[in-house]
Amino acid sequence: MPAVGDAAKIGKKVRDLVKKFPGRRAEAMGVIFKLFPDGKLRRVALDAATDGGYSALRTQGLGDDVVKRLAEKGNDLRRLADEARLGSRTLDPAEARAIDDAVARHWPSAAMRSEAYGVETALAELRRNPNIEILHTGRPGPGKPVNGPDIVAYDRSTGRTIVVEAKNTDGAKPLSRTRVRSTAGGRRVTQTSPEWLRNNPERYLKKLRESPDPRDREAARRLENIIDDDEPYDTMIVGSRPNGQGGYGTRVDDAVGEIRAGGQVQDVQIVDVQRP
Repeated sequence: MPAVGDAAKIGKKVRDLVKKFPGRRAEAMGVIFKLFPDGKLRRVALDAATDGGYSALRTQGLGDDVVKRLAEKGNDLRRLADEARLGSRTLDPAEARAIDDAVARHWPSAAMRSEAYGVETALAELRRNPNIEILHTGRPGPGKPVNGPDIVAYDRSTGRTIVVEAKNTDGAKPLSRTRVRSTAGGRRVTQTSPEWLRNNPERYLKKLRESPDPRDREAARRLENIIDDDEPYDTMIVGSRPNGQGGYGTRVDDAVGEIRAGGQVQDVQIVDVQRP
């Protein structure tokens, strides 16, 4: 039976291998899960391999199964723990019914059902924080932009704007870097990042400015401050999915790094939400 010291040595060897061959991170981490299916030895090996990234994410509140999935998908756990706040939870029946009701009330088009569940789930997550005020809701209306922020809010406790991206899947599509990439100004960029906001900003600012809703216009003003004055801001990505399907995918760490690039974004929060 391997001892704690053996587990730490194996973890350090995995860490050194990943430093030499970062593209083999998922394969290398798989060795730990194969040797240590569970328990204290696995934790020791994972922390040695990730410079404490495993325990740091567990301290954030992520379950062991979620952190394991992130590692198996090749994500850098230390980087995620240092640069983002990750969450994962399942809606209770009352929360799920409230979202169903909001979709039925605010989204008359069946063609927008998937988007509707993504947006309404993200709105519900924002409302869990009493310091957050929602400006642009992302619901259908004259101020709804094309290929812009799904939701714009601000945090009263920090004064910073929050740019929100809402994702939904009715299948097993994972919440990965690929899911948060889109074309803006003719370039592929990561959604919510400064680069994404600055590439052809009129694609979303025009409708927000011209909206009859003063909250949409306030959202436009705040986004202009981010673009023109380099005002610091926060981002939030919320993924909605069926229970037991999907979850975190590959290169989430790279997406976080792209959002953080340049230092303008102060906080990155990503929440994986399962529907019961």
